[in-house]
Amino acid sequence: MALRAEISTNLRGQEQRHVLRRGDSMVIGRGRNVDFHIEDRSVSRRHLKLDHKQDGVWLTDLGSSNGTLLGGHPLAPNSPSLHYGSEEIVIGEIPIRIKMLARDESTRNLFSLPFLPREEFEVLGLAGRGGLSAVWAARQKLLGREVAIKVLTAPVKDAESEDYQRFLREARLYTKVVSPYIVQLYDVRLAEETPYLVLELVRGPSARARIDRGQPVTVPEALKVGEEMAHALSAVHAAGIVHRDIKPSNVLLTHQGIAKLTDFGLGKHLSDNTITSLNLGMGSLPYVAPEQARSAREAGPRADLYGLGASIFHMICGRPPFEFASGEDLVQRLERVRSEVPPPMSSLHGVPRPLEDLVASLLEKLPQNRPGDAGQVARKLRELRERFFPQFKGRTYFDETWAG
Repeated sequence: MALRAEISTNLRGQEQRHVLRRGDSMVIGRGRNVDFHIEDRSVSRRHLKLDHKQDGVWLTDLGSSNGTLLGGHPLAPNSPSLHYGSEEIVIGEIPIRIKMLARDESTRNLFSLPFLPREEFEVLGLAGRGGLSAVWAARQKLLGREVAIKVLTAPVKDAESEDYQRFLREARLYTKVVSPYIVQLYDVRLAEETPYLVLELVRGPSARARIDRGQPVTVPEALKVGEEMAHALSAVHAAGIVHRDIKPSNVLLTHQGIAKLTDFGLGKHLSDNTITSLNLGMGSLPYVAPEQARSAREAGPRADLYGLGASIFHMICGRPPFEFASGEDLVQRLERVRSEVPPPMSSLHGVPRPLEDLVASLLEKLPQNRPGDAGQVARKLRELRERFFPQFKGRTYFDETWAG
């Protein structure tokens, strides 16, 4: 992504410009102690905060009187939203422009998405990239909705290649599961021999992104996210699917306070015997169950529950159950996952003992020693939240404690 962003506005014929570098923040407003001063009565003293992160520029309305519009839609106060590069921003009555500078060549080439029907989609910008694919935010013009376009970017020789088939397998798995806690698939397309998915766009960050920004997840919030992840897994397992990549970066947090599971790239239907590679579904080691670390073929529903336990551990403790030194090779890391017991959570203030016991049961080395039903885990997490944190009413994940 771009290393710099140029922020500009034209106020009564006078151009104002500021450059925001990656890693920096900026407050725009009418007050004295702001980074970008705009003298207009429609603008609050501290109106809008910009954070230039690895994935782009995040906008947070700071509870302004006249609000902020992003792409014509009002931002909820204290609720960070990612700007995708081409959307209009209006604070009060003043238009603001953000121009990304020094975008790398690979991103520039992808930005055009030449195969995407221009009469149907307006590309807003890059939302994320992985080893095999990229995700773009777009507006579906006819339906008037924002969507995520997931495109296979890995070079493929033909439709029989492993990466191509894996991408299509992800699409098929999405169609088999319906849950308010899973990102919805709208359509699967093929254009110029390039497959792409049209998905629900979630503007909030992932649970991992929130942790990495130093924005702590409280214990009741972690219980709520964990409960919703467990509900998602209940639907996944009921459809005969194993996700095999449960981790905080695959959980998106919406402005409505709902956690949504995404990315079925490593998923597998239990009746599918076509995956023969032992390590194709390895997943991310800090969250991988010991049996999955031995062989991806052994991963069943309880391997997903191990990933759930590791994710709850990470949200509460600020680190995953296992952290690996740079000098450790893969064999050493696998051995640690299979043999070592994660550190206790009891040293952390505010963690109820029954919650620690539940997470420990999810992280059991032998799958038969873990809880067997995701729905039961969801109910247990809810019971713990209501018992120990009765004042927590399930507010959104975007409040003053971390919005800046």
